[in-house]
Amino acid sequence: MNKILVLTDFSDNAWNALFTGLKLFEKSETQFYVLHCFEPKFDSLLGDKSKERLAIIYESLSKDSINQLAEIENYLSKNHPNKKHQFKMISLGEDILSALELFTQDNAVDLVVMGARGITKSREIFMGSNAVKVIRKFKKCPILAVPEDHDFKSLDKILFPTDFSHSYKQTQMSYLLRLAENWGSEVHLFQVTQELQLTEDQRNNKQELQEYLSSLVLHHHCTELEINIKEAINQAVRSTKADLIAMIYYSHTILEKLTREPVIKKMAFSSPVPLLVLPE
Repeated sequence: MNKILVLTDFSDNAWNALFTGLKLFEKSETQFYVLHCFEPKFDSLLGDKSKERLAIIYESLSKDSINQLAEIENYLSKNHPNKKHQFKMISLGEDILSALELFTQDNAVDLVVMGARGITKSREIFMGSNAVKVIRKFKKCPILAVPEDHDFKSLDKILFPTDFSHSYKQTQMSYLLRLAENWGSEVHLFQVTQELQLTEDQRNNKQELQEYLSSLVLHHHCTELEINIKEAINQAVRSTKADLIAMIYYSHTILEKLTREPVIKKMAFSSPVPLLVLPE
């Protein structure tokens, strides 16, 4: 059974991420955990007010969280009945990273699904700060960041950008392989490079990756980096008509550059499709 943790702040973006998760695992036995975490910033709110007053505010936030989660559960039971799906609502008074650590230390979660802020009017931000924070800091399982306005329909094609600079482990690729096999997806390996000629290590890493994904239909693409990484990947999404981008989070490589917050604010990694981040 799949165990999927969906983060929510009750926004439209979070609802869309939840619906994407439901459709992605529509035909699979799945336990969904819907987690809302609230982090009271008491000092900034109340200064030196009494502990009793702080406790009242905390209790109010907790009740509101639990009530809104109950509304989600009620809505899902009425509007998205699926005998293969089970739901459990979780409310934690922690910051987002602490909540993830607390929950996953006792629960074997296969995937975290969360909303990613869509392109703003200023076109400066792809992902909200929480999505960036989770991608950069949480390494226990894959993370799926869903753009605000994305309407998931199928998973026919997956784009896998890489520069083949690292070796691949079977454990890293297992979730991507499992997802692609369930959907019968094609995987498009997209080499982003400043040098078209591969080194011996890169050739070995490429061969290793092909072996891990040998049960899938693979396509190979290569582009010399004449523009920035964001635009190269976006062009590949458009040309391949990809439904999903999958990347491994290595420090100091493609995804690390894209998810460094100052870079995001400047360059707008404006993916129109969900981003699946596989932990290093």
